[in-house]
Amino acid sequence: MFVIIHGSNSETLRLGDAGERHCPACRCNTPFRLLFRYHYSHLYYLFGRLNSREYLIQCAKCRNTWPAAPDDVGDAAQHARVPFMRRWGCLTVVLGALISFGLLTLLGEMLGGHEDAIERQRLREFHRKAEERAKKAKEQGPEAPDEPDKAQPRPADDREP
Repeated sequence: MFVIIHGSNSETLRLGDAGERHCPACRCNTPFRLLFRYHYSHLYYLFGRLNSREYLIQCAKCRNTWPAAPDDVGDAAQHARVPFMRRWGCLTVVLGALISFGLLTLLGEMLGGHEDAIERQRLREFHRKAEERAKKAKEQGPEAPDEPDKAQPRPADDREP
């Protein structure tokens, strides 16, 4: 039985403070935080694929979040890093499969080439022996056989016609 474990998840990273502003939910001025949230899918918890990423601001008092404006993000975007295997994990599977296929093909050619070399060696040996027999027959000259060749009886076939 083969089990495939897959799923999806999200992670939120705190990038820093976004200053004090008016919160529409709690209706007061409170400090806000800048957050980075990304969603990813995974296979066996190792090989991931990034689905989406977003920057948010969060009220420190009520913890409600809203999409962050580009001027809120600023230089904090440089600190928002998604781990490699969650971002490009599925690509590693594809590359690994291609590299494995290439190595197996190369190995097969190397082993196949070895078998060809053995076959070439056998053919050379066969031709050398054939030349020796021909040379020996030529040196002995044509001789008339005293008796006609006796045909060897063939073994009986167990199969019925």
